[in-house]
Amino acid sequence: MEKKGYHIDPPPKESGTEPLFRVVYAIDVSASDVKQAAGNAFKMMLSKDSFAPILVVLDCNGNQTTIDLSDTLEFNKITTGFVCQKYRKDESGKFVCIHQEFIAGDDVQFENVKGDPIAAPEHDYQPFNMVPPTATIVKEQCSDSPPVEIKVNILSEGGKIWIQPQGYGEKCTIDGEGFPIGIEIWQGKLRLIAFNDINSEDPQIISLENAKESCRIEDSQEGNCPSYCAAAEYLAAEGQKIFTGHMNGGLWNARCMDAGILSKKQNDKAAYELLIKYGDQYAQAISDEQKDVWQKIKESAAAMLNQATP
Repeated sequence: MEKKGYHIDPPPKESGTEPLFRVVYAIDVSASDVKQAAGNAFKMMLSKDSFAPILVVLDCNGNQTTIDLSDTLEFNKITTGFVCQKYRKDESGKFVCIHQEFIAGDDVQFENVKGDPIAAPEHDYQPFNMVPPTATIVKEQCSDSPPVEIKVNILSEGGKIWIQPQGYGEKCTIDGEGFPIGIEIWQGKLRLIAFNDINSEDPQIISLENAKESCRIEDSQEGNCPSYCAAAEYLAAEGQKIFTGHMNGGLWNARCMDAGILSKKQNDKAAYELLIKYGDQYAQAISDEQKDVWQKIKESAAAMLNQATP
């Protein structure tokens, strides 16, 4: 892939059962410097609201294929119809919505994420569930503080849970309409989304994977405990800082993906040992200074295991 002096090498040939590809993701972002530009691009890649990108895929022979994921991964279905709501007077004498449903009409259109009309793709039917928020009260828990109560609406929609404390919102919504707290499953992992700054569009995302009951150290089976999980994640992240070039672009990242798969098929210990094995192998091709860094990374990862040993 070459244009105006810019050159991207194809990936190296792998001897494994599957070929290695190099995927190029290009995007224009506004930023004050190159570091912020890289950070902004990464945030856009992770954002749940981002469009599926156009990617250029290179094989080991340098052959290029351009793939627009928006044509294969997403589409919009627009159904025209009516909303029927039922209201009932509550104990305070105020009418509140207790049920609502969408009555679909015959006009149904399909479009890609760019808004272009497309033929109806094959897809599963999704019921038009319209569940009104459930209201509850959150109260001050500190006995030394004045009593405070906040009404909270909880909405279950589209497989997600959204929480709306009264008086709290998001930057991009009008007052009274924002849900600044959410819980969702993303790429198989449960996570918490918190828009904790009304003046920022960027949420804080907290993974809840380590809160799994199966992650209790005293209840874990040997080789599948949080210490091995944390040590493997540490090796993967720190290894990216020294295994640069084609190893970072292909080999090391591929081994990190293999470790993730191995942790599910076997256990976290196996994933940890795989990264140690390939890290030692790749370290033969780096400088002595970087080899010392890799040794310190391994020692820090091993320390995580020693801390968890009773």
